[in-house]
Amino acid sequence: MTVALLALPLLAVGLFGVWQLVASLFLGAVPATTAGGLWVGTLISVAFTIVPGGLLYGALFMPEKELRIDSVSGTALLTLRSILGVKRATFPIRQLSRPEVVFYPEGSDSFAQYVLQISVAGRRRSRMEYCPVLLPPDEQKIVCERLAAEIVQMCKG
Repeated sequence: MTVALLALPLLAVGLFGVWQLVASLFLGAVPATTAGGLWVGTLISVAFTIVPGGLLYGALFMPEKELRIDSVSGTALLTLRSILGVKRATFPIRQLSRPEVVFYPEGSDSFAQYVLQISVAGRRRSRMEYCPVLLPPDEQKIVCERLAAEIVQMCKG
């Protein structure tokens, strides 16, 4: 919610800039500026519209995912929570992909980490990732591998 609240003023500035630009172009009231200045103004207005719009979309509409596996009943429950509501889907655990441990190297904005990935066959955007972030990478790998083995064992019954 904090990201959404911070993005709103930036989005307002961008939309106002685009509105002013479009209105002045249609009315023929473009001030005496160079073509380069017009392009720079357009790019700034568009950037101030697209970036906060993307942040708002990610903060408000990208669902939080939760996967619960019940080895007794042989089912898994996928819950998606977003500002639009809660969606739940139950399916047989044999539709789960085999859990795999993936290593993400250190990037400019993230630390090196091991992540456990699992997804539901035939469902777009169902990939789940789990990472014990408070552990160093070598211990993350051990925890993720143990958890993957436990999930495989639960899926076998």
